[in-house]
Amino acid sequence: MLYSKDSLLSKYKSLTIDELPTPSFVINYPQFANNCNKMISSIKNLQSLNICPVAFRPHVKTHKTVEGTLLQLGVANGKDQKQKGFTDRVLISTLAEGLGLVSNETANKYINDICYTLPITFNDSFFMETLNSLRSKKKNHFHIFIDHVNQLEKLIEYASSAADGIDSKFSVFIKIDVGTHRAGIPPDSSSYHEILNKLYTEKCSKYIDLYGFYAHAGHSYHVDTLAKAHSVLIDEIEQVIKAAENVKNNNKPLVLSVGATPTINSLYKDDSIVKLLTKIKELDCVLELHCGNYCMLDLQQVSTGCVKLNDLAGYVLGTVVSSYGEQRNEVLTNTGVLSLTRETSDKFPGFGLGFDSSVVDYENNTDSWTVDRLSQEHGILKKTKGNTNKALLEIGTRVKIFPQHSCITMNQFPYYFVVDENNRVVDIWEPLKGW
Repeated sequence: MLYSKDSLLSKYKSLTIDELPTPSFVINYPQFANNCNKMISSIKNLQSLNICPVAFRPHVKTHKTVEGTLLQLGVANGKDQKQKGFTDRVLISTLAEGLGLVSNETANKYINDICYTLPITFNDSFFMETLNSLRSKKKNHFHIFIDHVNQLEKLIEYASSAADGIDSKFSVFIKIDVGTHRAGIPPDSSSYHEILNKLYTEKCSKYIDLYGFYAHAGHSYHVDTLAKAHSVLIDEIEQVIKAAENVKNNNKPLVLSVGATPTINSLYKDDSIVKLLTKIKELDCVLELHCGNYCMLDLQQVSTGCVKLNDLAGYVLGTVVSSYGEQRNEVLTNTGVLSLTRETSDKFPGFGLGFDSSVVDYENNTDSWTVDRLSQEHGILKKTKGNTNKALLEIGTRVKIFPQHSCITMNQFPYYFVVDENNRVVDIWEPLKGW
């Protein structure tokens, strides 16, 4: 490592974005915090109906940082020992995220329940060693995914060998496919019933506990209105309810976990939601809502119609390094595919949307630029439609480029500059990288 957080802060703290090195990733702290608070308020509104238990489990994979996770949990700073977070549950996409969080004294204090969002690789001894390190720290509050009966066989084989030295059972979510076909199984499939029947055999129940059912509507990223996102949310909840209705003899309330940023951003009370919450209460289950991108947001989320450009909390900071006028009307930046990635969205063409670094109201500004083409270390910015008569950005101009997909884009950077409302650096956040 060529740097430390302290050395970076001593070098960059209080500088403006126009004084920072490029390419860099910048987090707008007030907007990030506001996005987290809005989500918590939305969940609280649902809880206030007092129909069934409602929990929240934020995903940390977008930013992968301790500081961002604390804000998602509803912890303002972690310094007040009496302060309680809004939730103590998180989703992780890598074991590195989980280990980094529990190794941090402050984060570990506020995190009591972790779910790893993939089936596990039993034949990788290094992976299992890391997994067991996490399981030992959270005991019965660490959950994994299953969506195939053979995974149960492997779990039984592994647990019965006592190879892990942990005296707690494996806690599992059954992953439910709600239409994306990228992972999980439908709740009315023979595969689902085969898993359920296997779980309640004496041999299996000795080592494995069913925690609940998990659904993620990835296809909600392709809706274009709030109403359509809400319809997908209803379908998500209906599918996990259908799964839970087949369970007759669980010894504790099942957790029905649903969500994606578009669907949870569409959360509001209507007759359908009230009806589903009532059904969950009748089943003696817990509704758990999960999402992760909401704290940052990106052009894919704006494309859903659920959020606005001004809600976005982060961007790639680049510099115009050359200019091509006449017929091309394009500029060259030092932001290539390694800093922007090649993700796309349904509404915004190209690989990002750029603005002069002085712009703060993106929704009402027509002087924008599309990232039209990318090479490894540089990109071509082209004037957006309706902007063709504006002057080209001058060489040396700093540009804010909103990514199509912040989760993947942020992972290209070793650390993030965190700025205040005056665009001055107030902190450096380091992501928990690796797998």
